[in-house]
Amino acid sequence: MITTRQSAFRNRFFTALFLMVVLAFSSLNAQNQDQDNRPAEYQGEKDMSWAIAHYMVYPEEEKDTNRGGIVDVSWTVTKKGKVKNVKVALNRSKKFSEIAIARKKLGNKDVLEVNQAVIDNLIRSVEMLNFSPARKNGKTVKSVISTSVEFILID
Repeated sequence: MITTRQSAFRNRFFTALFLMVVLAFSSLNAQNQDQDNRPAEYQGEKDMSWAIAHYMVYPEEEKDTNRGGIVDVSWTVTKKGKVKNVKVALNRSKKFSEIAIARKKLGNKDVLEVNQAVIDNLIRSVEMLNFSPARKNGKTVKSVISTSVEFILID
């Protein structure tokens, strides 16, 4: 026969056990939500900057021209991990010319800005990248990635 004391102990034991199970599931759920919310990630054998440079094909007419510049580039990664809507803007920072000249010891030689032919090839190289899509609450979502690419095309 179970006494009142044993019954109270059993009720407290099962209440404590129930609370531990609820807390454990809450903790697992919080960890899963963290894993289910993540940005898009580049999928490749090396890092993204290497891939952009690897896929970049410089126009023949630009290979003997002293060109340099920083191009700000952004793109959308679709729910399937594909690159769409690549947008570029030439960063007209004056310090770039100084950096390019110092690196290549060009003295006072002119460094021309990156032109449209180089930018078009940059867009094509970015479009070749593959990503695992971003996730929000466990579902794949579109996301935007942006970076800057520095060009020094100096003969």
